[in-house]
Amino acid sequence: MRAGDGRWGAFRFTCGEDPGDWRPATSTVCTTPSGPSDPFAWVAKVDPFVVQSGLQFVSKGPRELTSGAYAKEYNEVKTLGAPDSVRSAEQQAVYEFFQAPPIEMYNRAFREYAAAHGLTLAEQARLFAKLTISGGDALITCWEDKALWSFWRPQTAIRLEDEDGNSKTVGDPDWTSAVPTPPYPDHSSGYNCATGAYMEVAELYFGSGPANFTLEHATGALSRTYAHFRDIWDDTIDARVYQGIHFRSADEQGAKIGRDVARWVDKRALQPMN
Repeated sequence: MRAGDGRWGAFRFTCGEDPGDWRPATSTVCTTPSGPSDPFAWVAKVDPFVVQSGLQFVSKGPRELTSGAYAKEYNEVKTLGAPDSVRSAEQQAVYEFFQAPPIEMYNRAFREYAAAHGLTLAEQARLFAKLTISGGDALITCWEDKALWSFWRPQTAIRLEDEDGNSKTVGDPDWTSAVPTPPYPDHSSGYNCATGAYMEVAELYFGSGPANFTLEHATGALSRTYAHFRDIWDDTIDARVYQGIHFRSADEQGAKIGRDVARWVDKRALQPMN
């Protein structure tokens, strides 16, 4: 049934040189070799599993370059998202923790949570089908969203500030994000699309009450415990700003994509049977 679904296709993101256009991380122009392109760009054109299309839940898009809202987000990531930025102890903890790959970390945590709550094998299978199908459709939507808006990353925006037409932004041609800028557009955040989907599924499955849910790195060196599943996407939204790789609206709208997809999947797939 999935034959010819677009997996491993030829689609790649398109570089542009107008204000706001995405450019590869190590270049401010499209003609300069700039390292590897996104090997997973094809995800944008894969047929979703449950949602109607990759465009069904796309975001409303990034802020207008000349707006006060854009300037506020620009100045936030410029201040907090550089390697030498001064972050509070909690900001630094969030910055460090959410560099771990989300899907692997969330799946491991939900295996432990499901077992601790006595879910049967069939119940666990249904839970993980809901988690991973929602996560998959959220990421397909997210990569379609990236292709639709093709918006520049903070590193490009700050280096080319003189192009944005905004009097409230001040550029820095040497500014670098605290973690390496990924080779694909800013809007929306894939990490937050996945997080929004997974944590919305969890709230729909287990309820929105106290959860006492623990995330842990694969090495066991770092862990964080949350009172509610929804508290996690608050941290992942902040984390991608502190890491310097997203404007806040890309994170917030990514989390919304994930939640919207999860609610759609919850109502239309994997229903209980007599």
